[in-house]
Amino acid sequence: MRTIQGPSLHLAQFSADQPPFNDLPSIAAWAASQGFKALQIPAWDDRLFDVEQAAHSQQYCDDMIAMLAGHGLVISELTTHIFGQLVAVHPAYDALCDSFAPAALHGDPDARSAWAIERIKLAAKASQRLGLDRMGTFSGSFAWPYLFPFPQRPDGLIEAAFEELARRWLPILDVCDAHGIDLCYEIHPSEDLHDGTSFERFHAAVGGHKRCRILFDPSHFVLQQLDYLSFLGHLPRLHRHGPHQGCRVQSERPPGHLRRLQRLDRARRALPFAGRWAGGLQGHLLQAGPVRLRRLGHAGMGVLPEEPGRRCARGRGLHQRAHHHRDRPHLRRLRRRAGQPCADPRHAGDPLMSPSLDSITHRHVRIDGRSVHCAILGEGRPVLLIPGWPQTWYAWRHILQALAAQGFRAIAVDPPGTGDSDTPAHGYDTGAIAATLHAVMQQLGHARYQVVGHDVGMWVAYALASDQPDAVQRLAITEAVIPGLAEAPPVFVAPEDNIFLWHFMFNQVRDLPEALIAGRERAYLTFMFDRWAHRREAVACEVYIRAYAAPGGLSGGFGYYRAIPETIRQNQQRACTPLAMPVLAIGAEHATANMPMDTMRAHAADLRGTMIADCGHFVMEEAPQAFLDQLLPFLLPDGAA
Repeated sequence: MRTIQGPSLHLAQFSADQPPFNDLPSIAAWAASQGFKALQIPAWDDRLFDVEQAAHSQQYCDDMIAMLAGHGLVISELTTHIFGQLVAVHPAYDALCDSFAPAALHGDPDARSAWAIERIKLAAKASQRLGLDRMGTFSGSFAWPYLFPFPQRPDGLIEAAFEELARRWLPILDVCDAHGIDLCYEIHPSEDLHDGTSFERFHAAVGGHKRCRILFDPSHFVLQQLDYLSFLGHLPRLHRHGPHQGCRVQSERPPGHLRRLQRLDRARRALPFAGRWAGGLQGHLLQAGPVRLRRLGHAGMGVLPEEPGRRCARGRGLHQRAHHHRDRPHLRRLRRRAGQPCADPRHAGDPLMSPSLDSITHRHVRIDGRSVHCAILGEGRPVLLIPGWPQTWYAWRHILQALAAQGFRAIAVDPPGTGDSDTPAHGYDTGAIAATLHAVMQQLGHARYQVVGHDVGMWVAYALASDQPDAVQRLAITEAVIPGLAEAPPVFVAPEDNIFLWHFMFNQVRDLPEALIAGRERAYLTFMFDRWAHRREAVACEVYIRAYAAPGGLSGGFGYYRAIPETIRQNQQRACTPLAMPVLAIGAEHATANMPMDTMRAHAADLRGTMIADCGHFVMEEAPQAFLDQLLPFLLPDGAA
């Protein structure tokens, strides 16, 4: 039997006025005696936790961590469910929800909501002080009373409810982001975020906010007759963590979608919100997809062997959580002993991740309120690596290692809107993206650096070199033509030529590509990889499919194509001044061939170029050594390897 890291106990289900459940030291000692390893602490229960003091006192937090460590316990996360419920209360529930707030706020919904919002912000600050990076919550319930309404609800009511929900939560999400905290909304009956469809709607309403995540508890899916196994495969990046609170289920369940499998339209025995039968649900879930569990969330999920005979007290299920950073070395050792490749836990379960990438540092640099993800390896002369579409920083994994070994500090980024970086609503022209990446390099301490760009990353790299000539020392570009520099291709071309052109027009269309591709990302991207790659087996297609299938992933990538008219306008101005720094242009025999060199011929004073034989579009993965044979002499001083 294999299970997840834990067990962790949610104290909200056990705290009471009687010992040992009425204060944190006592309940911690009891929890440790029952075999628990971590605690979820309810931020609203002042018998156990003072959220205001924790937000402002590091000493208070340090003392709590030390006290729990004395019992062999850690804090897995703070939870803010009661506060979250009070953020958005339907008038039908006003009187009931007053009991969750101080007496002075009873009968004043606006004041109660403002109080709850402030408490969640305090909990985010407290989480940061406690060394945590996530907390659980509820969304609140504006629309839930209208799930099965009569008379029928008027047009626009649900849209208005989600707009107001987003308006209230966006400032909270921004505060969480400022403190590095993911806000994980529990998918739960009675909440507006009660299934995958409602979460996707909310996620879109908050602009795909980076900190908007899911707290996954499968027992609540069973209660609503939802297919919790199918759900896991649809939103891999957004399942941040989730308690496995047991619930009886059948071993056979039909395939499902991100919507109800059937309505609860006939009388039946009510299921508990938190069941007492851990074994059935937990065993079925893990047997169905242990690899899928390892891929959950931004930080990944470790799957560890269950200790023989270990059961949770009172029949509670084990709790699944993303590993704290102090857990990661142990997790990696376990995977190596099991013969599993691994690197940073954020990419746990990726079959292509090499153990030699373990030393990569992953940083999120904030520029104008948005996070840009960087994968950094090595020390020395800085080199910025910009991937293309539809890839992520991971396309540079082989090049990162080689550059680090040659004395470079290699910095592979996820450009805004891709991979693990935030997805802005606009600003995808190459001038805006280049300015962002230059600011990233400055924040990392590099006033001057070399740049390498592939595909759309080549567009951005050219803009960066042109706009920041004092910062960019050398420019290497590969496998693209640059809008505004290259001659626009004709509309009517032979099919073998169109295979590299048709998506330029398709990806620029607004909204339609998302409508056609959503849920079919694998088919769309596989079509590209199959036809653009010459050595298909060398390309980490599954990594990129997962990245672009995540909510917001498609729109972020399409943003670069939709900004082509503005990029062309900018490049026509840039073309007036040829680049002065050395430029290396590389093509691939079975893709752009000599086009990168031809594109830059009139726009670089010091240009050299080559074509890599027997290679398709994804040169850094298909022919990494041949690519490095050209790149390293170019980047090294005096061309000496």
